[in-house]
Amino acid sequence: MTSTDTIPMSQLAQGNDLYLWNPALLPELNPQIFDPMFPALNAKSVVDGGRKAAWFVQINDLSAVLKHYRRGGAMAAFNRSHYFWLGQARARSFHEFNIMRKMLQWGLPVPDVIAAACWRSSGLFYRAALITKRIDGAIPLARSVDTEDWFRAGQVVKSMHQHNVLHADLNVFNILLDVDRKIWLIDFDNARTGIISHAEKLKSISRFHRSVKKVLHFQTSKFWLHFIMGYSGVPRP
Repeated sequence: MTSTDTIPMSQLAQGNDLYLWNPALLPELNPQIFDPMFPALNAKSVVDGGRKAAWFVQINDLSAVLKHYRRGGAMAAFNRSHYFWLGQARARSFHEFNIMRKMLQWGLPVPDVIAAACWRSSGLFYRAALITKRIDGAIPLARSVDTEDWFRAGQVVKSMHQHNVLHADLNVFNILLDVDRKIWLIDFDNARTGIISHAEKLKSISRFHRSVKKVLHFQTSKFWLHFIMGYSGVPRP
């Protein structure tokens, strides 16, 4: 893997539109790559998880995932895609792009980031999108019935917490397995780095546990046990 700290990111401003991208993966930026209707992308909707605002796309020779940021909860009924503008560094797409770059530098298993966009519709609001590399053949942990996968997922989440990264929405669809059964972490919208308390980490694990129970129902105990063993550093029997 190329060390991301040696690769300067490219930026472009077009009126109220802002773009950030990795020139090692994308030498030139065409803003149309953020539009799932752009024919060259051959976009296919991502079925598992999310808010139905992600697509598998093809950008030249790159297999990628395009994500448009969408609100959840009650607010989504009134405003699905606009956010208050608090500066470029706090724009959701740029924030996630930069957190994932840090994680790559630390050797954590996250996809390479390709590009981020931020479209300001007025002085107060913006929309955003992010493009990351696709993990070929990946399936969500939710579909795994192999307890070893769950054990290794626990180890990876522990490593993330040891690097003081707090995932804002850790669930069984944001942990992936590739064709070689390697664990990957995705979706770092609203994630944080820095000083993360033990209580915050436990709260994140509890959130993940609720996700496991919601999806796996009566099988929860079997797989949860192995996840916690991996997270806690307890050897498998």
